[in-house]
Amino acid sequence: MNNRNNIEEIYPLSPMQQGMLFHSLYAPLSGAYVIQVSYELHGDLNIPAFEQTWQYLLNRHSVLRTAFVWENLEQPLQVVGKQVKCNITHLDWQNYSSIIQQQKLKILLEKQRQQGFNLSKSPLMQVNLIQLAATLYQVVWSYHHLLLDGWSMPILLKEFLKIYNGYNQNKIPNLSPITPYRDYIAWLQKQDNQEAETFWKQQLNNLNPLILSDSLPRQKELENSESKQVYIEQTINLSKQQTEQLNIFVKQQQITLNTLVQAAFSLLLSHYSGETDIVFGAVCAGRPTTLTGFESMVGMFINTLPLRISTTPQQKLNEWLKSIHQQQIEIREYEYCSLIDIQRWSGFPASTPLFDTLVVFENYPVEQNLKQSLETLQISNIQTSEQTNYPLTLYAIADSQLSLRLLYDCDRFSQETITQLLQQLENLLLKMVSQDNCSLWELSLLSSEEQQQMLFVGNGTAKEIPNLSVYELIAKQAQQTPDATAIVFEGETLTYTELNAKANQIAHYLHQLGIQSEARIGVYLERSPLLIIALLGILKAGAVYVPLDPIYPSERLQFVVEDAQMTLLLTETSLINNNFGSVTKINLDEKAQIINQEPRDNLEIKASPRQLAYLIYTSGSTGTPKGVMVEMRSLVNILIGLQEELGITATDKLLAVTTIAFDIAALELFLPLIVGGQVVLTKQTVLANPNQLEAAIEEYQITVMQATPATWKLLLANGWNGKSNLKVLCGGEALDNTLAQQLLTTNQEVWNLYGPTETTIWSAIKKLEINESVTIGHPIANTQFYVLNQYLQPVAIGVSGELYIGGTGVARGYWGKPDLTAERFLPNNVMLTEEASNFTLSKEDKKSSSPVLPNPLYKTGDRVRYLTNGDLEYLGRFDNQVKIRGFRIELGEIEAVLQAHSEISQAVVNICENERDNKRLIAYLVAKKQPIIDEEILIKELRKSLEIKLPVYMIPCAFIVLDKLPLTPNGKINRKVLLVPNEFSTYSRNTATLPQTEIEHEIAKIWQELLHLEQVSIYDNFFDLGGHSLLVVRMQGKLRHLLNQEIPLIELFRYPTINSLAAYLSKVDDSNSINQEIESRINQLETGKQRLRQRRQQIN
Repeated sequence: MNNRNNIEEIYPLSPMQQGMLFHSLYAPLSGAYVIQVSYELHGDLNIPAFEQTWQYLLNRHSVLRTAFVWENLEQPLQVVGKQVKCNITHLDWQNYSSIIQQQKLKILLEKQRQQGFNLSKSPLMQVNLIQLAATLYQVVWSYHHLLLDGWSMPILLKEFLKIYNGYNQNKIPNLSPITPYRDYIAWLQKQDNQEAETFWKQQLNNLNPLILSDSLPRQKELENSESKQVYIEQTINLSKQQTEQLNIFVKQQQITLNTLVQAAFSLLLSHYSGETDIVFGAVCAGRPTTLTGFESMVGMFINTLPLRISTTPQQKLNEWLKSIHQQQIEIREYEYCSLIDIQRWSGFPASTPLFDTLVVFENYPVEQNLKQSLETLQISNIQTSEQTNYPLTLYAIADSQLSLRLLYDCDRFSQETITQLLQQLENLLLKMVSQDNCSLWELSLLSSEEQQQMLFVGNGTAKEIPNLSVYELIAKQAQQTPDATAIVFEGETLTYTELNAKANQIAHYLHQLGIQSEARIGVYLERSPLLIIALLGILKAGAVYVPLDPIYPSERLQFVVEDAQMTLLLTETSLINNNFGSVTKINLDEKAQIINQEPRDNLEIKASPRQLAYLIYTSGSTGTPKGVMVEMRSLVNILIGLQEELGITATDKLLAVTTIAFDIAALELFLPLIVGGQVVLTKQTVLANPNQLEAAIEEYQITVMQATPATWKLLLANGWNGKSNLKVLCGGEALDNTLAQQLLTTNQEVWNLYGPTETTIWSAIKKLEINESVTIGHPIANTQFYVLNQYLQPVAIGVSGELYIGGTGVARGYWGKPDLTAERFLPNNVMLTEEASNFTLSKEDKKSSSPVLPNPLYKTGDRVRYLTNGDLEYLGRFDNQVKIRGFRIELGEIEAVLQAHSEISQAVVNICENERDNKRLIAYLVAKKQPIIDEEILIKELRKSLEIKLPVYMIPCAFIVLDKLPLTPNGKINRKVLLVPNEFSTYSRNTATLPQTEIEHEIAKIWQELLHLEQVSIYDNFFDLGGHSLLVVRMQGKLRHLLNQEIPLIELFRYPTINSLAAYLSKVDDSNSINQEIESRINQLETGKQRLRQRRQQIN
């Protein structure tokens, strides 16, 4: 407002205006909060009357003559001008075809939306009158949302019609007096914020912020936060009959249609996020009923408030709806509060959004007001467009047909996802009307038919498997290729005939000892051909092998021996362990002479497909291992299924690198042997040495190798260049995209494998391609996948849920643990039933140490979702989710960003707690090139990369560089032994946190003034210290005054520490010139402060 004499009045902003002002300054070219109303006029338009009408509206309503000032002020203000001319632009497009006219209109709308408005200069509105034909006009009215809310628009349009008709007839308009907007602002100043603070603190107590975009597949990576955001909308309209059903229902329930829509939306968010404590933004009318003339006032009254809804699954729908309606009534008393204040009262810093979705309910249709009689004119093709700063906004427009419109950020959501969300929201609304007495858990996103369809997605895996055991398949191969090499070890080879014969001799020997069917026999042997011979011999005798790795701690081995109630322990002299108690030990090397005298032919023992093959122990959550019982049919199924899928033939040589105590070792030791290939064994020492491992791959001309991601990274970090004819099998841990692409460029094929021990080695397989995202693919032969929610209901495509696995590969259960078996192995008929979540084994079943369930489902604990192409995406463990400041975080997501850095080989992120119960994320790193020349520079680069791709709450507070990551014996990363720093710090070598440079000192002074702090660290986060959006605006002004240059608001958010901000400012201009400017400007600070005080006095 340049002319002080033209100022009519000055007053503060409403809460919503404060937020809109900040977001408009933060992203001035985004088009956010620019409202555009476009419509066609048919008939003889009186252009002078048209112009006079718009000017009359400006003169009548002070809000249309309002501008905003904020620089060097404690709080922004709105300034009303006395005389402001309406901006009306005339355009003549009559010479263009209708197609060109529509193209030009689209360009005009986009251009004006991007240009926005100079918020410090009124009017913040623009009218375009475009003549398309002799009696056809296009009107485009653009204005900033700071001026008007949706309620105000129909009021203005109604007045517009009355005024135009008057001018068109040369009559002076006669309108009723209005209540000015300043009366509302004055009302706001009188409200009790202390009482409101108490209310909102109670409302948001123990809140978990909800970010929906974290729960959905991202449309694309946001590599550059400066990239232009593009918003698109999709709409779905309920029929008149359906809308009438909703209206009847809400009247019966004594609630509003708004309540019903918000309730359905909360259920939608609950399904996608997996949470029952839901929060989203809700736009309220904000018009105080105690204010005279509130219904006809024009201005910005609406407010955005967090609406928190508990979606407790057992709650009855009708009771739940009434509780939401009552909550909305209670909120109305305090709906005047600003979101900035509410955020502060919630306890979350400004950098931690409470929600990223918004619901706007409109029951003031624009069309009805515009289509009122203009006497000589007809109005058609009415369109309204607007854009918020939220990634996803639902507009529910109440009319004869309820319209549901989703406005979404194309970078965050795909078109298919939005289409699905709208359809599911409609499904929920209609289900709520027809099932008013149901529990919330019964309200699925899917129809009954869709639920049944989801049970069959990707599950067409039926395959006929021969009724043979593993040892029968190998014996059959021995008959076909008796002299072919079966096993290679340290220069020693074993043919198929020799392998089968020696295994038969051990089987005969065990049979002579009286070994019964399914007797547990421990295998405690070094890696050598004898290991495979012993395993096959045990199976041939009808017994069950229990693998024991010699490198495991003796205490763990002793537990397994006792828990499995072993009948025998097969070992060798060099591994005599006196801690195995009373179990009978047989040293195979000492008994070799006796065993070699046993018959070499096959025993006449036929194994049942349901007979146990092995009992293998995995880590348990209670601290002691648990034994998984795997049947013969399961082992045969995985071997034959993967042999065909991978294309393993007699020409293949597989390098076995996995400890026998890890179930995937069974695939390495048996898979090549059923097709005539070779198993190449190495000593234990080779497995941990990348040089020796690489040498073994080359020496034995390996064509297939299976290993965990950690082992493949170990090889690559050592300089291994891959092998052009090698099939890489990767599993045991999540495979990140970076590693996958590295392996794909240097090897023949890369296969990603997934599967828990409880479903026999691997259950899913995916052949990866270059530049393709990593998924776990599809189920293997005779395996079924079900992605279910906590009530065992199928979830929709794109919705995360827990993976349940059925089929031939599912184990019998846990040895001697019927309660745990009942918890994790469920009968497959429990899906879609009310008893699903309450299933338990019967008392009779629990008496058995190994109850057998018919066709059980295994509850994996893994969080997955189906993609539109039918692949499964692995999202992590449910128990590997951590929460920091209420935010749910997948550690794997942070690790993936770290590992994408060109200098990082491996990265692990853990959550740590200090004495004050402060939870922080710690990153552990292994560099590709060691030693690191400058560790601090590397860590700064990593932090910058994280800040670009992840929210603040996902950035580790400390980075620890290690030579290598500790591994468990089975090749997985051992998170439990990672070091925890004594004190959390931003950098691993953080010795000086106080400002060092001149620019750091000046930024620190500004922070201390704004935040009322005596001292700040250069690594402190502005928002963690209490900063918020309005303080950022003030910081921007102070930096402008100090440096004499404009710093975009977005950069102040991108660099929230003094250290990072100072580094950014140094890059903006030459550092020497900046320092010179600082020195000169510091001398002017006192003068500037004096001017500021004078300006405040003038404004007041």
